Amino acid sequence: MPYSKPESRLLFEYQTETFPNALMWRRVRVGPFPKDHEEAVYGVLRRFPDGIVFDGNSVIIIEAKIQPNSEGLGQLLEYGKLFPETPEFSQFKGKPIRLQLVTTVL
Repeated sequence: MPYSKPESRLLFEYQTETFPNALMWRRVRVGPFPKDHEEAVYGVLRRFPDGIVFDGNSVIIIEAKIQPNSEGLGQLLEYGKLFPETPEFSQFKGKPIRLQLVTTVL
C-alpha cells in the first residue's frame, strides 16, 4: 500500500488483519442523497467514515485516529445514524451496526 496519511495506513492494517475475508470499503460517503437541485449542490457534504466492513452478520463502521479524541466518537455516532439512510448500502438495511474507533493509543 502506498503511503498516505497515518490514519489510512492504520485503517488498512486493521481491516486486513481483523476482517481478512469480509467486504470492505474505505472513505465512502454515508447519508441520503440530496432531494432537489439546490441540495445537490451540497451533496459533497455527505459524511464519510474511514472504513466500513460487512462481516456477513453485521456492518462495522470504523473511524481511525492516531490520537483518540471525542471528535472521533462523535463522528462514529453520526455515521451510525446516517448509514441506514445511505442508498448505496440499502442491501444491508436492518443488519446490526457496530461502531469501532481504531487507535494506536489506549
